[in-house]
Amino acid sequence: MESFASEVAFPVYSGAMKPQAQHMIEVLRATIRALGFTNREIESRLSVSRGYLTRLFSGTMELRFDHVTEIAEALQVDADELFRLAFPPSQRPAAPDVLRLREKLGAPEPASGPVPAQDTGLQRELERLVTKTVREVLAKATLAPVWEPGRRSAAGED
Repeated sequence: MESFASEVAFPVYSGAMKPQAQHMIEVLRATIRALGFTNREIESRLSVSRGYLTRLFSGTMELRFDHVTEIAEALQVDADELFRLAFPPSQRPAAPDVLRLREKLGAPEPASGPVPAQDTGLQRELERLVTKTVREVLAKATLAPVWEPGRRSAAGED
């Protein structure tokens, strides 16, 4: 992770953040929280200064591909899983230019029909954590016990 350790390698970014970069930042933030990490823990794993991720996520520095892959490594998650979470395969037919590009590169055409959802470990873990968090929030908001599958109520009902 040599490139991340040197903050000088990433100059201050003064342009407007593109929507795709903002979306990727939101996925990174959600993933860090869902997996139970703090920014400081990830910064420590990346050997960068405190506040580095805050500056990166706020747009003070431009988000680069290297940032995403190195943050994924620090999270012990495959970078391609993060990219699929942020940008799932399109359901639309490919544009003619993309078809020509695939042909020139010898890339296979995607299977026709709906793209099956990727059942990845990260997705399962995020779903589990979101479900747990929603139950906790609902329990606090209603001050009533939250029903859980397989758990019987006092009346003996499911």
